[in-house]
Amino acid sequence: MLMSFYQDELVSAEFYRFLGNKAKDEDKASFYEMADMEQEHARIWLEDVAGDEFPLKEGMTFGSKIRLFMLKLLAFFMPLSFMVNYLELGERGALQSYHDMLQEFSHGEAKIKQLIEGIMKDEILHEATLTKMILDSSGQISNLKEAIYGMTDSLVEILALVIGLASIMDSLVLIGLSGMLASIGGTFSMVSGAYLSVQTQNDIYEGKVGDLRTKQKVGSKYVAEDLKLGLVEKGLDDNVAEEIANKLSANDKALLGLTEAIVIEEEKGNPGEAAKTTGIYYILGALPAFLPFFLAIPFGLSPLMVSAIAVGLSALLAFVAGIFTAVLSGIDIGAKGIKNVVITIGAALATYAFGTLVREVFGITV
Repeated sequence: MLMSFYQDELVSAEFYRFLGNKAKDEDKASFYEMADMEQEHARIWLEDVAGDEFPLKEGMTFGSKIRLFMLKLLAFFMPLSFMVNYLELGERGALQSYHDMLQEFSHGEAKIKQLIEGIMKDEILHEATLTKMILDSSGQISNLKEAIYGMTDSLVEILALVIGLASIMDSLVLIGLSGMLASIGGTFSMVSGAYLSVQTQNDIYEGKVGDLRTKQKVGSKYVAEDLKLGLVEKGLDDNVAEEIANKLSANDKALLGLTEAIVIEEEKGNPGEAAKTTGIYYILGALPAFLPFFLAIPFGLSPLMVSAIAVGLSALLAFVAGIFTAVLSGIDIGAKGIKNVVITIGAALATYAFGTLVREVFGITV
């Protein structure tokens, strides 16, 4: 455990410095500060906690160097907002691991316990810093979520279609064309749906904001009452909620801002950006499903063989999309990736089985 913590700190220190070089001016100092802090943590694990009793080899291992290289490579292609989410997830996991380690020293040296508690406090500060960066980049994160939504939707839908057709068709061209046409139609459907969904959400948001501002013009006490009800719904005691609302009544701007944040669940978005992102990634998600049927024509492969290739490519993309979803949602990466793969392959097998059943029972082939 000590060796793992020590290596994690070394990797984190170098990676924070790397991100600091990439970050905007307002974030550079935060990344550099966290890098220095992680470097100090590494020294503490090596010299003060491990010491002579659990001697550790100084410096980064080959495995850690590979891990650092892969992180830098990922950061080269991924937006900073995604990497910040990834790091925030890592800080959360590190905090739990350090807590487990602390139990090992609960009856040991007071100095060791104090050092580990100090590292944990620093990690909490790191997580708070990263959370602020996430909030500042919420627009970019929203675009990533739209992209993943569009990609995973087309991945399952178009793959299920072409695999189902492969069970009753012998023509690779017809299967590929069917998948391509369905992708184009699906793209228009998804673009329209994403645009209308965000636009409707904006209309509801604007309506609720307008209602609060109208109430404020009539009297701040009406907005304060809405704030009180909202706080009570969030779990605050009636008296505490009323006290907060009354104290804010004298500050119209603060009262309105907090009431909007507490009472209005909808968030304002960009319909055009949501539609564009969803549409682009919908068609990209469909490519692994239908493109192999065109590319395999010169090789004379059977529809079953090409279907297996399409399923494999789609499963790989589904796993990658699962990793993105897990990072943005703060859940287990491996479990989410595997779940996506199982759903994708399951949908393909189900439609292939149904198509085969139709062919055998009714004798329908194309």
